[in-house]
Amino acid sequence: MDGYDDIGANKQLALLQREVAMGTKKVVMDEMSHAARWIMASVLAINSGGLIAAINRIEALGFWSTMAVIAFYAGVALALKMGWRQISLNQRMLAPHSRFIAVWESAAIDGQIDGRKLEEVRDEIIAVGTQGIAASTLGRWSFALFTLGLLCLALSTPETAEMKQQEQVVAKVGDS
Repeated sequence: MDGYDDIGANKQLALLQREVAMGTKKVVMDEMSHAARWIMASVLAINSGGLIAAINRIEALGFWSTMAVIAFYAGVALALKMGWRQISLNQRMLAPHSRFIAVWESAAIDGQIDGRKLEEVRDEIIAVGTQGIAASTLGRWSFALFTLGLLCLALSTPETAEMKQQEQVVAKVGDS
């Protein structure tokens, strides 16, 4: 019984904890899903916009435009990976959260609170949440690639292309 002696009090505590766990599960899953969708849509949109802008400049401006395309494309890929990662995390969290609720449901019926089982489920929830690269890390990398893409586009301005052409003309004139 892990130190819990009053069966009636245990049942009441278990009912309360079950309700709290069910409410927490719903709120956490909803909030994680909403936030992840918003962030994923944001980094996907900005990287997609950057990708389109960079593709429009790639032929005329060369190396830096190509680097911008690569950065924006990688940012789009990471944004999509972020969404898939969040979906996977939510799916993997459902089972341990349900087991957590079941432990409290069992305690509400028989009045026996199994502290060992609660710790096992808590550890499982923590383990699931820390597996692999976090979706938030993928989002940060996607945004960093957007910033890198912007920098590459800035370096590929028409002035840079014109200066490069002028240098080539000067070099040809100098060789003559």
